[in-house]
Amino acid sequence: MKLPSIIKNKWVIIGTAATVTVAVILFLVLRRKKKGGGKMSGKYFTISELCKARSGYDNTPTEEVKTNLQHLIDKVLDPMREAYGKAVNVTSGYRSPAYNAAIGGAKNSQHMKGQAADLQTKEGKEGNKRLFEIIRKMGNFDQLINEKDYSWIHVSYNPSGNRGQVLRYDGQKYYPMA
Repeated sequence: MKLPSIIKNKWVIIGTAATVTVAVILFLVLRRKKKGGGKMSGKYFTISELCKARSGYDNTPTEEVKTNLQHLIDKVLDPMREAYGKAVNVTSGYRSPAYNAAIGGAKNSQHMKGQAADLQTKEGKEGNKRLFEIIRKMGNFDQLINEKDYSWIHVSYNPSGNRGQVLRYDGQKYYPMA
């Protein structure tokens, strides 16, 4: 039986559209792949940007740290950025123990586990305060800290369980926030 040409052309178009759709999906998935163990990064943040350190320090994350960073990106940073609607700068993410000690970080800092990031907006303290409230409303965090009157924000995520602590740091001491 011979098919009419209109039916043949329709099937060619459908087949081509399906092939293009699969190709686009594959491209998008592969584009998200990053160097370093094939770990995925998020829509807005990459593992490499969360591992930047001052020159002279080896800040190469372990596989466990990369996994924690991926959780931080997926569960906190990307949803926060989506809700904020503007670029957010990571001023500190993962810190190797040597780098953490060199910059005076806390001895038990979640940064050394790849579970924390310090953030700032281009809008200064007002933008940082707005970002803080967005994260607080989302509620999926271990610690959320207003650092020195919203000079920056610290947020962490612990895949083993989040405490949901909301704190204020004045440069010397931490205080619970209501």
